[in-house]
Amino acid sequence: MRMSHIAICVSDWERSLRFYHDQLGFRFVDEFELTGSYAEGLYGVKGVAIRAAYLEREGVRIELREFTAPKRTISSASRQEGFARDVSFDRPGLFHLSLRVDDLDAALAEFAAARVEILESYRADATPGELGRDSPARRAAFI
Repeated sequence: MRMSHIAICVSDWERSLRFYHDQLGFRFVDEFELTGSYAEGLYGVKGVAIRAAYLEREGVRIELREFTAPKRTISSASRQEGFARDVSFDRPGLFHLSLRVDDLDAALAEFAAARVEILESYRADATPGELGRDSPARRAAFI
C-alpha cells in the first residue's frame, strides 16, 4: 500500500492555486474535470461537476478539488441519492486520502479482517487517465 495523493476541497479556485503554487512552491502536474455519468455514478448526485488539479512538491502530491455544481450542501439527503456517506460539496478542507494498492480485493479483505468499516466499494467505468492523465484508477473503495 502506498500513498497516492491528498485531496483538498477548495471554495476559491484561483486563490487556492496561487497559494499552493506561488506561496508553498507546489508544481502544477495536471488539471481535469469530472462530469457526466461517470461523476454522477461516483458521487451519486445528478449534475455533479468537479474541477481538479494535481500539484506536487518533494514527492507529496495534492489534488485541489472544486465542486462547480451543484452549489449546495448535501448532507443526509445524499444517502437517499445513493451515496453511502454524507457529503458537503461546498465545505473547504480535507476531502480524502488516496492510497494505491496492487490488489483492491485483498486490501478490502485485510481491512474487513481488522474490522475497518467499508463504506462503499465499486467498479468505476473510468478508463486509465480519465481521473487525470497519469491515473490508472478504475476501482475504488471508501473506508
